[in-house]
Amino acid sequence: PFTIDLYLEIDLSAAAVSDKVVDTVSYDKVVDCATEAFCAQRYRLIEAAAGRVADAVLAAFSRVRSVRVTIHKPHAPIAATFNDVGVTLVRSRHG
Repeated sequence: PFTIDLYLEIDLSAAAVSDKVVDTVSYDKVVDCATEAFCAQRYRLIEAAAGRVADAVLAAFSRVRSVRVTIHKPHAPIAATFNDVGVTLVRSRHG
């Protein structure tokens, strides 16, 4: 099993004033997008999976300025004692 953390950079000033979801990014839609990208294929590297998730979020949500994706693999096949291993990838819009 894997767990994914997403940190989105979004200008929330309009949403803070309006209190309307149309002025922000719907988190349930972001989760759906990330899940679909992660499950779309089998990855040999969690780095590739994180890149696919980041690219999908940026493509689907124009309000997202940047996204940081951390994929945790708590049961990695490593001969060591550990709680968790993972990778973090950051992608930003250019321009």
